[in-house]
Amino acid sequence: KPRNLFKKKDRIAIADRALNVMLEYESIIKGNQAAMMNSSFAIFAYLTGQQSRIRDSKALLPKPENHPETLWYSIEMMYRYQVTTHRLTLYQCKEEWRTLFRTPGHNNHGLSCFVTPDKYWAENPGCSPLTVPFYRRQSNEATFAGGIVKTFHYQNDYRVLSTQTVQFMALSSYLADHIKDPDFLKYAILSATCIKNCMLDSHTTLVLDSVIDAITGTVIGGGAVSWALTGICIEGLSVLASVTGDDTWKSLSLSMAESAMNLRGSHDANGIFSVGSNSILHENDDLKAQKGLLNRGLLVAYRRNPSNKDFRDLVRSYINVQYNALLDLASFGDSYGVNWGGPYVGPYPHGQLAALDTLIAAIGVND
Repeated sequence: KPRNLFKKKDRIAIADRALNVMLEYESIIKGNQAAMMNSSFAIFAYLTGQQSRIRDSKALLPKPENHPETLWYSIEMMYRYQVTTHRLTLYQCKEEWRTLFRTPGHNNHGLSCFVTPDKYWAENPGCSPLTVPFYRRQSNEATFAGGIVKTFHYQNDYRVLSTQTVQFMALSSYLADHIKDPDFLKYAILSATCIKNCMLDSHTTLVLDSVIDAITGTVIGGGAVSWALTGICIEGLSVLASVTGDDTWKSLSLSMAESAMNLRGSHDANGIFSVGSNSILHENDDLKAQKGLLNRGLLVAYRRNPSNKDFRDLVRSYINVQYNALLDLASFGDSYGVNWGGPYVGPYPHGQLAALDTLIAAIGVND
């Protein structure tokens, strides 16, 4: 059903109760799922004005620096900042961003931003970005500048990660939206360009979950469409488009969103998002836990395109279909299952976590 018959106060109450259920899993939710949970609380607080719902995640920031999960928490800090406007939160987020420009050495955890060394050294004396050759596609001169690379023990093994590159683009875009520092905007555009040229499925324009050899450009891991990354990418591009006023990023974000909402193979006959529904439902994995990130991205795209009535109507209808399915087919009280088309199976923390973004998005798209 594409209409939402609940009043705003009722939608807020439904999401609030679901957040309370999520807290029952707080002791067992770790890593990026903990950051996702805290992000849901912060977005709920932003939409409702209930600042008391924000969770403090400072102690959860992964160590050492450059850890792959750092970006999940940095984005969550941006959501908190939008509510509290605490300068310390913004400073922490900015500092986490800057750690990606410190060469981590050859280890299995360190991440760095792939930059153009000569330009960056001129602008940032004393910093040491990676200096490996840039893969360059002959057809369009695309490079991985702005991508996030992981280094390994053996020499000349540099792998560009789509997961962290998409997150870095979103984080850089948010920072550019709040801080008038040209570096944030520069790298938001660089990473967005890297994603557009090297990390999208050519048929659907959705983001691929891929690991790419930085020297040869060969995909050496993954390669399937990622709904979570697509949602984060729609979010980041929507922010970047509103900051720059550049139709390139607006057009890409809108086409990506429309493609995601209309892709038949990932929705059932009723238009209900079915990703993860055919897997082992009790097993907690990112495919199931992160499926709601698409609706989080659509919420941001909706709010960043206030004059695009047709697009906003499409997003509203899409999210309401998912919302009504969750309440009518996949719930038991305030607990929600992984299979949004039903029947309810649970309770499982990943099912509850995935549902939060849709329950909260329904608050924001039904004005």
